[in-house]
Amino acid sequence: MPSPVRDAGLVTETNGEVESPSVRLDIMATSLAGAGYEGRKLVSPFEPQMEPIESRESRSRSEKAAAPEKKITLFAFRLAILEKAASGLGTLAFVWATVVLLGGFAVTLGKVDFWFVSIILLTEGARIFSRSQELEWQHETTLISVATLRDSAKRLSSRFYINGSNSILTRICIWFRYKNTQTPNIKILEENSGVNNDGLLKRTWSTSKVQLVPYTGWLSISRNASQMLFWLQLVSASTCVALSLYRLARQDFGVDVGRDTKNRKAALNIFYGLALAEALLFLLEKAYWQWKIIKRKLLTEVNAEYGFSRSELCTVRRFFYDTYSRCVNGSVFDGLKMEFVSYSMELLQSSAVDLQLTGARVLSALANKDQFAEETLRAIGTMRDVVERLIEILNWRNHHEQEIRRAAAEIISKLVKKNQNRIRVTAIAGSMESIASLLYDSKQIEIHSRQYGNAYDYSVFSLLGLKILKNLANEHDNCAKIGSSRGLLPKIIGLTELNPNASESQIKTAKLALQLMGMLAGSTGSTGKALRKAISEIVFAISNLRDVIYYREITAHRLQILAIDILTSLALEEEGREIIGGTGGVFRSLLCVFFMERINNNIISGSGEDETKELVTKAGEALALLSLENKQNCRRMMSINFRDHPNLITRLISVLDDPVQGFHVARILRNLCAYAEADYVELRKISATAAQVLKFVMEQRSEHQEAAIGLAAQIFKFITISEFDRVFEESSGVTKGSLISELVKVIKKHPRPSNEVPSIRRFSIELLISVMEIDRVAVLSSLTMEMREELKETLEGVMETTSEMESYSTFSGSVGVSRHRLPISSLVQSAMELLGDF
Repeated sequence: MPSPVRDAGLVTETNGEVESPSVRLDIMATSLAGAGYEGRKLVSPFEPQMEPIESRESRSRSEKAAAPEKKITLFAFRLAILEKAASGLGTLAFVWATVVLLGGFAVTLGKVDFWFVSIILLTEGARIFSRSQELEWQHETTLISVATLRDSAKRLSSRFYINGSNSILTRICIWFRYKNTQTPNIKILEENSGVNNDGLLKRTWSTSKVQLVPYTGWLSISRNASQMLFWLQLVSASTCVALSLYRLARQDFGVDVGRDTKNRKAALNIFYGLALAEALLFLLEKAYWQWKIIKRKLLTEVNAEYGFSRSELCTVRRFFYDTYSRCVNGSVFDGLKMEFVSYSMELLQSSAVDLQLTGARVLSALANKDQFAEETLRAIGTMRDVVERLIEILNWRNHHEQEIRRAAAEIISKLVKKNQNRIRVTAIAGSMESIASLLYDSKQIEIHSRQYGNAYDYSVFSLLGLKILKNLANEHDNCAKIGSSRGLLPKIIGLTELNPNASESQIKTAKLALQLMGMLAGSTGSTGKALRKAISEIVFAISNLRDVIYYREITAHRLQILAIDILTSLALEEEGREIIGGTGGVFRSLLCVFFMERINNNIISGSGEDETKELVTKAGEALALLSLENKQNCRRMMSINFRDHPNLITRLISVLDDPVQGFHVARILRNLCAYAEADYVELRKISATAAQVLKFVMEQRSEHQEAAIGLAAQIFKFITISEFDRVFEESSGVTKGSLISELVKVIKKHPRPSNEVPSIRRFSIELLISVMEIDRVAVLSSLTMEMREELKETLEGVMETTSEMESYSTFSGSVGVSRHRLPISSLVQSAMELLGDF
């Protein structure tokens, strides 16, 4: 595969060996890494390229560490075993008491045992009831939104300055409460107002603030219900243990005086034993719970392993409650099947805004962690309804919803890095419009700020939207969808607008927009043709690119390279070349970059030697393409004057032997000779370089030799027969025969059209025709009979191996764009006719 960037200079041959191009790898590495075209090579428009084949991402099969939530599910499983064992013993004790004791011995039971049994049954019944309700209330304590956390923090901060010591006391109390419960009960300071934080009317109660009993203040607020139920269970279990132990120790169950009281003592011992065992198991469960949660800080540990912030701790706690509930209410093994990614996706799909935000924030945090990203994104990508919800959230534009919108955008940006996920996202109806809603240019910011105010981070959303689109554009078919989405291309191009005083965020946005624009303009085939046409027709597209090249203040960010690459891609189309050439200042800016002269009173240069060479290379390639087959652009270029040089041609000739610029100068001069149709006297100045160019033809190789041969073929059209011999005399050892021999070697070296140098055989034949048209007799006389026969055979071989590739001068991927005026077969026939029967 040919290099995406040509070597900066003309490679010379020393002692029969070709010097290795020292600049080539540096330029390629810098271009691909710096310009940001991940996953896509930058290719030369003068070389055909095979269409890239998307390779499926290999999945790592290496063993990974266990997910942190496994600690929670195992803990919940063990707790559920203790809970179900205690419940089983409690049920058995209840049945034993009701059927055996109160049923069979109700009359013979002593007063003390009757009341002890009754109290134990009542307290255990209260405990079982409170236990079944506790998890429901515990769920409610975890319904704390991040927005509430932030608003409460602001409220506390303001009260600190206003209320002095009272505010300090309040903050200390809340801090200790958080430390003791590991649940940030931030809503303690909220008031039961009738308006939400987003300024909308409340239509539902906040469950954490409902008073269970009126006129009781904080004592009956629902958020405290779980704590009351917790202490009720402890009191019930402790009472059961105390009463059971007391009666088992006393053993004063009365005397068995008859048949009716024969088994009374054994029955009471069994009941008290069951009650004691059940209560002890429950207390063991609670002790285990408190030891793991409070002492060992299990939930905090899992939260830290995931790298979550403190506000996500309530989500981890809720996950634990739900896992434990499934183990208790169903099979004890049900909770072992739960995992955090699926749980977060369930929260995202809920109808509660707080839960949606929680799910989005957790999924975003997991997707941004290398350890968990792959599995998380794979799970999200296979759930179409989850992806649809994320796409839907991108349209939420209220400034109070920007946190969940940002989290959804971050998830999508990670998701579309995988090829299969790009297909899934774009298959959702309205996905492109939703992604486009993330982009805010200056006009849209003005409109949006009127409705929602200035409390919105527009640059962040624009960056995320561009990142998503850039990842989508790695799939060729998605480029067409981006281009056909209404109003999307103008938005992208509008984000490339810059000025010398642009902020860092604006420059980052413009850089990403330029990268995306470059990927769209560089698309291949009919899709690329349509996109280049659409981009060129947007009236501010070329002027924005010109300004990026013009402003020296932003060159350190490599934006100039990106802008020149886009101009090069747009110049593939004839209409694009005309629009670019007709935009004032583009040619002058490109020429100043190419010659490393001053623009805007600043000397053009990159941040290093390699970047400067890359800038020159990119500008030279753009100029060569803009001058191709366009008479108006050639005349526009020739009308530009430079200091110390009367015109462009003399300036170009002065750097023809430059190791960086020479290769591109040869291409530009060839195009000026071929297509300018300007004053003959002005173009005749190029003929003065004929001897120098012939030397390059003999010494250079590969694409450098191709450019030199192409230029020589055009120069000889301006040379008269009287100047013909003088050119060879000045070319230090190059004779007519050696030139023809070299051309034969070049054609033989490429028996078939080459992807790397697709025009070298055409240019060689053109040069052969040019020299023979000047003095056919002198040229053929310099050849031996064997050389003439070899030349004929070589031309016949070309005729047998012609390809459609040789009919084009530029390519978009594997598709030819600019067709040569004459097919190569016609050139071969002309050369054969000139040879004749000499």
